[in-house]
Amino acid sequence: MNQALSTAIRRRPWQEIKLPGLGLSWSMLSAAERLVMLYIALLPAWWVSGLYRYMPALTLAGVLYFTIRREGRWPFGRPSLAVVALLAFAGYQLLFPALGGTLAPGFILQTVLFYVMPALLLWCVQGSGVKVRFPVAAWALSVSVLQMVLIWLVFHFVLGEPSFTPPRTLLATLNDKPTDYDFHDYGEGSGKANYLYFYSAGDRAFAGLTRYMFFFLTPEIFGLVAGYLVLVALDLKNRLWSLALLGSSLFLLLLSGSRAVLLAMPLVLLLRYGVSLGKERGPALLCLLVAALGFTCLAVPPVTNFLVDTTVGTVEAANDFRAGSTRVRMLIYERTLDRIPDELWTGHTEPGEPVFSSFSLGRVGSHSFILGNLLYRSGVLGTALFVIFWSALCWWFFRTRAGRPLSSYGLLLLLVLLSPLMVFGSELVGMLILLAATVCTPSTSSPGGSRRG
Repeated sequence: MNQALSTAIRRRPWQEIKLPGLGLSWSMLSAAERLVMLYIALLPAWWVSGLYRYMPALTLAGVLYFTIRREGRWPFGRPSLAVVALLAFAGYQLLFPALGGTLAPGFILQTVLFYVMPALLLWCVQGSGVKVRFPVAAWALSVSVLQMVLIWLVFHFVLGEPSFTPPRTLLATLNDKPTDYDFHDYGEGSGKANYLYFYSAGDRAFAGLTRYMFFFLTPEIFGLVAGYLVLVALDLKNRLWSLALLGSSLFLLLLSGSRAVLLAMPLVLLLRYGVSLGKERGPALLCLLVAALGFTCLAVPPVTNFLVDTTVGTVEAANDFRAGSTRVRMLIYERTLDRIPDELWTGHTEPGEPVFSSFSLGRVGSHSFILGNLLYRSGVLGTALFVIFWSALCWWFFRTRAGRPLSSYGLLLLLVLLSPLMVFGSELVGMLILLAATVCTPSTSSPGGSRRG
């Protein structure tokens, strides 16, 4: 009784205010849910401060402090195969550059932040069984969507989306990074992460809209996030909330101008609804529908011709939308495939040469996670380690599937489909996977809960 009284005294009045549309107050959230909500709602602060790349490390530090100092326990249990394989892959990334004398401090930091920190966080999640209720995560994501929509409204209708020189982040200012930003030819330390660059005035997305990336550094990563938001919206039980988030997320996806995400989303949505139908009506009905659709699509000539023409037309339209970018990518992929056999087993220890002298970002081994980061830079041995990690992670997702929403599996599928065409060069991708690993549907119904399908 005394403990309950002291706890009530320590609570602040604002902690009892119910969050709009969620039906939960701050005091009713777990420590993990509070952390997730703050991290997502404060994404603009992470972006302005320039601490994006350090998010996994700072998160791990916070988790260690809370579990050791506040709860008196060690957050790590026995490491899973996924954790061991990812740590081994990170070590492999550093091994051959170190042996060749080309290991740079910046590359060490990048490897630690991009692979080691997420691996340790995954270790904590799997060892401690951390769970975040899906409505809480969806509420925080909805706040982030509202922020982006409001920013777009102001810059599109009020300010007219003028061209501007992006200011530096706070960290870049303290480190005296270059003040001039050139997307096509930047020097060491002057990449996008150091600048508050959230839309490209001269670049167009779909429907003639200006291409945005908001707080996510690149339009491709923003498109990936918007695709995940679409999947989250479909898992919401509250119809009004679901429709509002779905419409806003689809609009943001168009603003990203990411052709790869737009082409991958129909397949992800189709599989998502197939799995949902199988869970609700049983696998027999799902198999019957798949057989009927397969027969109709392949055996009825008018339907087959329509689907082929539509698919080819959609792909060609996406390629023609930014034809110059498509040609550059195709040339990069061709040169990368030609160079992979030179160091087939161990991979190349240094970045490839630029395909065009005027575009330093278009290098051999870039613009593709599978061709570049894995086969070109890591070789067959490193690729095998990453395949072991990804397979073990997917198996863990399946083995612990009870209560996990379909949007988590949709994110994994979306990453697989995008990996040949994108480079996930942001620490935010790892944090997104960890979010998908922790969210779960509540055992009892609550406002905004997830659908059973």
